[in-house]
Amino acid sequence: MEEWKRKEIMYRDLVMAHIAKKKKEAGKKEITLPFIEDGTPEWAAWLRYFNEHLGFVPFAMKRIMGEKEKYFTVPDHWPWDFDASYPEPRLIGAS
Repeated sequence: MEEWKRKEIMYRDLVMAHIAKKKKEAGKKEITLPFIEDGTPEWAAWLRYFNEHLGFVPFAMKRIMGEKEKYFTVPDHWPWDFDASYPEPRLIGAS
C-alpha cells in the first residue's frame, strides 16, 4: 500500500475513534463537527499538525486549497484537542 494511502487510513481511523468518544461523552448519537476556514489561526494550526506531526495533508484538504472558498471539516476545534500526542503550542517548553 502506498504511504499516503496508509496515512489517510490512519488519520480516518483516529477521526472515527475521536468522534465515537465525543458522542459517548455527550450521550448523543450524532454530533456536529467544526469546520475551519483558510486564513484563520485554526486552519494554520491544523495545516501545521498535518505537515509536521502526521507528515501529510489529507487529500480533501489539499483539494480545496486551490478553491476560492476554503472550508474543511475537522474532528475538533484545535488539533491538540484531537490528538493528545500533539502538544498545544503555548504549552511547549512550559514548566
